[in-house]
Amino acid sequence: MRTILHELEVKRVLLINILPLHVVEAQQLRDLITVLHDIALLRARGHANVKCTDRLDLAQLADARDQRVAVRLRIRILQPEEHMMHELRDRRLGSRLHRSRGDRRCAQRDGRGEKSATSLFGHGWKWFAPNETRSIRESSPDARLDVKNAHAPAKPHVSVMFSPRLLLRLVCVVLLAAPRAGMSGELALRVMTFNLRFASQQPPNAWPDRRPVMRELPQREAPDIIGTQEGVYPQLRDIAADLPDYEWIGLGRAGGSHDEFCAIFFRRDRFEPVAFDHFWLSDTPEVVGSMTWGNRYRRMVTWVRLRERASGREFEVWNTHFDHEVDLARENSALLLRERLAKIEPAVPLIVLGDFNAPAGAGRVYEILTADAKLADTWTLARERENEDYNTFHDYQPPQRLGERIDWILARPPVDVARAAIVVRPKHGQMPSDHFPVIAELRFP
Repeated sequence: MRTILHELEVKRVLLINILPLHVVEAQQLRDLITVLHDIALLRARGHANVKCTDRLDLAQLADARDQRVAVRLRIRILQPEEHMMHELRDRRLGSRLHRSRGDRRCAQRDGRGEKSATSLFGHGWKWFAPNETRSIRESSPDARLDVKNAHAPAKPHVSVMFSPRLLLRLVCVVLLAAPRAGMSGELALRVMTFNLRFASQQPPNAWPDRRPVMRELPQREAPDIIGTQEGVYPQLRDIAADLPDYEWIGLGRAGGSHDEFCAIFFRRDRFEPVAFDHFWLSDTPEVVGSMTWGNRYRRMVTWVRLRERASGREFEVWNTHFDHEVDLARENSALLLRERLAKIEPAVPLIVLGDFNAPAGAGRVYEILTADAKLADTWTLARERENEDYNTFHDYQPPQRLGERIDWILARPPVDVARAAIVVRPKHGQMPSDHFPVIAELRFP
């Protein structure tokens, strides 16, 4: 069912009509109520796509409809109103929802027992049949509401009205043209791939010395997604503790918490995981820790399907670490990866991150994953590139500027890449790893 924000802002009171009016579901009404709570949380966290305002331009809404943009409200549910939602299931009648100030009744229902509940905001909610006339009386005379919708059909409808007090308490709306998760339907992502170098306790470059620099780097670069390689379980737990805004998924390549991970970190306030899995780069990919191509070290892939909370749009991120010694193992890994990627629905945005231990731009591994698998190298697509002649592997030595990129960010077209960068800034002379992280700013239509 298509939901349209039909009319907003009547004397600083938010009015939302839901169309088509005769098939309104309880879940949708609860979604509309609860979205204001999420907007407040986003604003409190300084999210880029939330702005303080008392108005939402109706022309923008019309433009969004003209562009055939689907808007999905993914939010947490208010449990206290559960018992009241049954009234919406009778589609022969509409209902009108009024909010009283605090727990005070805004009207009396003579002898019929008014129902009320308290929402997460601490306000009472009252239900009325559509043939009853109600108004909300505030302390000032000009706060009386006489709400009329000139475009409303004759069919019963559901309205949700919030008083100025509640509107001012939330005092924010989602910008329709926001660059990250706007109503435009585009998916904008800032993605990082980073070989962490496992957490050795041996100096120099022991993990306790590198950890503060590792913590500062994502905080400064602010990626939405981080694909890591080589991290071991205690190290990844340290990073998770240092980056509380991120959630992560991973498995040790020997199973459980054992050996190195190809972990994926993502912003918990913006994304939720829908599905994830792991497989091993061998002839028996479902066998944990399997090796069949002559490599001495286990190699694997971790992938996750994420859903953007604001838009409901889903995409997949795959993260891997190819062998550094055996050419055949790298080529067969690329072939297996190509085979698995081909099974993902074409409409789903797809990102592949990793340390491929092979230089980009040439060689069989690169050819398999770009020309054959039809993935785009986001570095070559980027309109702006920073530090493009740096090698991404430096081994804690002075950086080499030979243009050898073995750490790649690949994406399935169509994708626009505004910027790509090799991040080479040490802090007080300490490098966080023996690789430089690589970042790409992507936009999927």
